[in-house]
Amino acid sequence: MRHKRFNSFDFIIMITITGVICTVLFITTSGSEEVLHRKKRLTPQQKRDIRGAEIAGLTYNNYLSEEDTCRLKGLDQILVPRVPGTLGNRAVRDYLAGRLRDLQWSVEFDTFTQNTIIGQKEFSNVIGYSNPTAEKHVVITAHYDSKIYPPTPEGKEFVGAIDSAVPCAMILSMMDNLNKLLMKKQLKDPSRGIIVVFFDGEEAFKDWTSTDSIYGSRHLAQKWKSEGFFEKMELFVLLDLLGAKGPSFASSFSATEHHFKRMWQLETEIKNLDLFEAKDKMYFKEKGSIWGIEDDHKPFEARGYEHIVHLIAAPFPPQWHKMTDDAEHLDCPTIHNLMKIFQLWIAELFDLHKLINIENTLDRKSGSSSISNLSNWSTVMCIFLDVNSVSTKPGKKSNLYKIISLTTPIQTLCLTEVLVVVKTPQTLPLLCISRIRRLPVRRF
Repeated sequence: MRHKRFNSFDFIIMITITGVICTVLFITTSGSEEVLHRKKRLTPQQKRDIRGAEIAGLTYNNYLSEEDTCRLKGLDQILVPRVPGTLGNRAVRDYLAGRLRDLQWSVEFDTFTQNTIIGQKEFSNVIGYSNPTAEKHVVITAHYDSKIYPPTPEGKEFVGAIDSAVPCAMILSMMDNLNKLLMKKQLKDPSRGIIVVFFDGEEAFKDWTSTDSIYGSRHLAQKWKSEGFFEKMELFVLLDLLGAKGPSFASSFSATEHHFKRMWQLETEIKNLDLFEAKDKMYFKEKGSIWGIEDDHKPFEARGYEHIVHLIAAPFPPQWHKMTDDAEHLDCPTIHNLMKIFQLWIAELFDLHKLINIENTLDRKSGSSSISNLSNWSTVMCIFLDVNSVSTKPGKKSNLYKIISLTTPIQTLCLTEVLVVVKTPQTLPLLCISRIRRLPVRRF
């Protein structure tokens, strides 16, 4: 038996292999310890707090307008008489298209002429695509025309606030708020997108019949059906009669009943977090259904499309088709509450909550939690979740603090978990969950 002598080459190989094995073991065990550490640290209360901060970020409206009715950006631009074929109708159509183009969406007009009970009229549906080449689309719609009524002796004209200026403005604001996250999502997954459709000619010129009503949706449903586009529609969502106090919503289709149940759950979550502007009865019903309402979804349903979410207040608000359907009779807190529910639901459809992460805004090199590059930011909105108390006092609940406004950079935070909503003039608020270790304790 001979003993083999180790040369320098063998020694180097042995050291290298040992180093690799140790490194792998270190990384593996460190990762396992980190997972266990996190699981041990985050109690159910902390998880609820994180969810609360997530909801606060996803439902925040970054585009409030102090000049518009109910601070809903663009509502006053839409809140004018806009009967098909009139200058008011064309001005609103161009405004809607311009807002969609501002999002860098592709916009087209589905324009056609048709004989009506009062003569030949031109109609034009406005269609915006967040991702024109997507394989599947969530289609979100409302009608933008208003019903034809003669002015009152005092000269007051019908403007159709709930029917349907508010739904149009709500859709635009929700798309404003979610667009940056949606674009980021589409870069990772280009197979899905959103289509916004503003229908023209929903209202009857005289009495509602199958031929004197829903002109725009009848035309587009026939066109999309013939083109095979129904296969690309993941959902058809229709908003109507929104803006009055105390609306009630229930499912109209068994195929989409689970979406109404989810919105009921989201409403409950938001309400429990005290994020609504005013307390009211529940808008969504956990169970129940409504049937027989004629609206812009009917031409799609008649051609065999079933995945319809009809978000219409039922029973109809008292100002429906009356001169009181104006700005003065809107309930602003209800509008903003509904937007929070709808916006959170749309965000969930696209898993946008998974993209709310701006850890790169934190300065890692210095080991502090100061947020850098704030020179161009007007305001920083933060939600802090204190989990220090969890490690030191396991039975103590953490606190989810109210959103606070800061006009100067955050120099020091004595927290190990920081949730940040950043508001800038150009971008929507983004939520940041960042774990900071060995944070030096300093005074503000």
